[in-house]
Amino acid sequence: DAKVTAGRQAYFGGNVTVDIPAPTANNFTTHTTLDIGANKGLTLHARGSLAINNAINVSGANAGVTLAYNMVGGSDTGAYSFGLSASGFAGRISYNASGLTTADAATQTLSIQNGASNGVARSYTLIRSLDQLAAASAGTSAAPVYYALASDVTETAARGANVNAGNFFGTFTGLGNTVTDLRLLGGTSASQTGIYKTTDNGTVIRDLGLSNTTVTGHYLTGALVGQAYNNLTFANLYGTGLSGRADNNAFTGGLV
Repeated sequence: DAKVTAGRQAYFGGNVTVDIPAPTANNFTTHTTLDIGANKGLTLHARGSLAINNAINVSGANAGVTLAYNMVGGSDTGAYSFGLSASGFAGRISYNASGLTTADAATQTLSIQNGASNGVARSYTLIRSLDQLAAASAGTSAAPVYYALASDVTETAARGANVNAGNFFGTFTGLGNTVTDLRLLGGTSASQTGIYKTTDNGTVIRDLGLSNTTVTGHYLTGALVGQAYNNLTFANLYGTGLSGRADNNAFTGGLV
């Protein structure tokens, strides 16, 4: 297996690709903070798994990260991960758009490819606030959406029953980031209380932390999803300080 063991560094002069080809190693592990600046890109490419155990910090216009795992010559069982333990994530990918115009912030990129079964690379929309998530499309069965939490988010005001009231089709990855002080107060008449009101066929929610979360409603309450239909997958999630209540005392869960 291959590891990045050099000290903290910024990349200058072009893109950096760490390529772990089939004859040499299965998996790739980061062991140092990596800083990706403007007009630079980092590609992590492995035939097996990618273990991101430190921060990858992305800043500036035209900066991005590509994750590719289970690539040609490898297995179908690899994954990407952020070193989740009982105390949270050891690693994460964080995008900083401070000082950028809206147009320049939109040039920051994330692509993730699971090469198993000839899987294609997916471009992810970076979600920088829960207000942005509230306004985002929930996708459809024919056109699922791919979202990634760009950095840690701290809420300052209570919300209603949901952040996004759509029926979500797609993938949401937190990239090892955390939402703090989320309050979803659905009230005594609300059902399906959660960040997403409902999710549908094949939805994946992963790599996300929740801290100091309060969720209340009438019935069908959960911090992430109010009600899940048809094959919802949770992976690498954690929560601390979670408080949930359903006034009807029915179908109340921690995350869903």
